[in-house]
Amino acid sequence: MHTAAIKNIEISEYNPIETINTNVNGTVNLVKMAIKNSPKKFLNISTDKAAESTTLYGTTKNLGEKLITWAGEYLTPTKFASTRFGNVIETRGNVFEIWDEEKKNKKPLSITHPSMQRYFFQIDEAVEFCLDCLIHIKSGEIFIPKMKSYKIKELADKVSKNHNIIGLRSGEKMSEILMTNEERKRSIEKKNMWIIKNS
Repeated sequence: MHTAAIKNIEISEYNPIETINTNVNGTVNLVKMAIKNSPKKFLNISTDKAAESTTLYGTTKNLGEKLITWAGEYLTPTKFASTRFGNVIETRGNVFEIWDEEKKNKKPLSITHPSMQRYFFQIDEAVEFCLDCLIHIKSGEIFIPKMKSYKIKELADKVSKNHNIIGLRSGEKMSEILMTNEERKRSIEKKNMWIIKNS
């Protein structure tokens, strides 16, 4: 499972060389190692920001997905695929970690926009989903969980009613999508996921 990435949007925008080295060249290096060592399966962990990407982070993850889809179609014996999901609540640098720190320091919670929406699920759900994807890998698919989208302001209200609207960051969208309309046309729906097949 390939989970390494520079994932902070602002850090990515200000450090494009490091971001490309990690998120794109790092994925290339791991594919090369898979060619050399022939593991049975290779699962790349991607992000909803790769769908119709507007940031450097999303663009690098989109390139990673394309590389893994290519590898899944043309390389053997390893089976390659990607999984693309939204925000995992317990990961480092997430908005809840920032809010907890702000509340502890008696500061208002930073919110980019009161109407912003994002997909979230728990870390145990993410792990279970990735393990489930391993069973279904065949040839470069992208697996997408059926996630729930939440309004950021409503989530912040559960931590504190004191907010500070800081405005959208460069390239940031009001709401993310899990797949494009084109991808939806070639996806298969399962009970807990969509599976995007190669075009």
